Amino acid sequence: MKKLFTLCFLIAILFNATAQDLIRFDSQGKVGFKNNAGKIVVSANYEYPRDFPDGLLKIEINERYGFIDIKGKMIIPCIYDIFTGNFSEGLAYVRLNEKYGYVDITGKVVIQCIYDNAGNFSEGLAYIKLKDKYGYVDKTGKIIIPCKYGRVENFSGGLALVSESSDSNYGYIDKTGKIIVPYKYNYGTAFYKGYAAVQLDKTVRIIDLTGKEIKKLKYESLGWYKEDVTNVKLGEKYGRIETATGKEIIPPIYDGMPRFNRDFTNYVKLNNKWGKIDKKGNIILPIRYDEHGATLKDNYKVEINGKYGVMNNSKKLTEVKYDSIGAFEKEFTMVKIGNKFGFIDASGKELAPITYDYANAFSEGFASIIHNGHWSFLNTKGEELPLFYKESNNYEFVSSFKDGLCVVQFDRKIGLVNKKGYIILAPLYDRITGFYDGLANVKINNKWGVIDSLGNEIIPVEYDEIDRYSDENIKAIKNGKEFYFDQTGKEIEKPNDNK
Repeated sequence: MKKLFTLCFLIAILFNATAQDLIRFDSQGKVGFKNNAGKIVVSANYEYPRDFPDGLLKIEINERYGFIDIKGKMIIPCIYDIFTGNFSEGLAYVRLNEKYGYVDITGKVVIQCIYDNAGNFSEGLAYIKLKDKYGYVDKTGKIIIPCKYGRVENFSGGLALVSESSDSNYGYIDKTGKIIVPYKYNYGTAFYKGYAAVQLDKTVRIIDLTGKEIKKLKYESLGWYKEDVTNVKLGEKYGRIETATGKEIIPPIYDGMPRFNRDFTNYVKLNNKWGKIDKKGNIILPIRYDEHGATLKDNYKVEINGKYGVMNNSKKLTEVKYDSIGAFEKEFTMVKIGNKFGFIDASGKELAPITYDYANAFSEGFASIIHNGHWSFLNTKGEELPLFYKESNNYEFVSSFKDGLCVVQFDRKIGLVNKKGYIILAPLYDRITGFYDGLANVKINNKWGVIDSLGNEIIPVEYDEIDRYSDENIKAIKNGKEFYFDQTGKEIEKPNDNK
């Protein structure tokens, strides 16, 4: 039986995303977008229109992805799974129901979502995966090179790095699948200006497009590479070279050098301290911190002697006093001092004193917190909205928001409230699953039913099992007997297409 809806954890509340036009707003020289209700959908992190490759920007609504244009118009609705690529050569790979395909800049599906993995187009071809093997397709979806490789990279200079299995050596093939450089290298980079860096045993070499070894270098292995630069390793130290020439850009002096950031900057480690360098090796963040991490807008999380702070983009360091700082994925992130919680923005400015007994991350403009033993909502101005149930009592648990609603628990029963603290669904249930097409399954005493987004029970809580087996129909089982309902809760005959 095909199942399109499965049970989720307590606080996983999912809603369908609908296509909508967005309203542009500007903040400190950056561009973001809000919906018609004034909710920020795209934070003001973008320079207009430079940050819109192909005139489109990938956005997320309710954990689904789509694309808008520079005016905020929804070009491709947010219906695709989390693994959605950016456009390359006019196409973007998308994932729907755990399968990959490609859409063009109008949103038209050019290659159906039938593959197990996919990559960006490069030189007219993109890699795809079927049954644990990779191959390449063209922009019409025609498989040009069969899916027979264990590992692959994009084409560059007419050649692509591939290996026959996940644990075999690498070589290079052309666009017909012909082996140009034999499978003998431990690893290699993409070709840049006709040359690539390759690793053979414990030596790094430069080869040309025919596979001829042009130069043998002093380094033992390759690290991360990006376009014209490649990180290399000698002994236990890391440095950097020009990919095409092998010329040394940074001598092998660092103890750690993870992958490149988008702007070619790199975190580096030296004598157990972290800093940051630019593409040429110039130090842009002093190598003095116990831990590194990016926040937002070129600000950095740093650690000194087990305590954390934030260095803002003017290189001013906040007080290093926090026991932990969370990830800066939203406007604010959570911090902790001792056993107390609070929030700071990307520059390190505190939203309110660090006095909360517990907190959930910000979502949709609010965070749920425990202050003085009671749950409240905290807004982005640092104001608290107390929560009450039955006039004087407080909830046992309050989740983060999802599409204007959050889960609450009282006397070990589950319900839903909105952003004003009003009860949408009284805490009567043992479990609420995620919403799908505006409906959710609910459970009381091992019996299941279905509610809509207003909290109305459209299918009574009296069934042993509820299965949303298609987009239109619901199947329920009671005492071994099957019952069928439409999306309004009306009982119907068993559909002919049931499998």
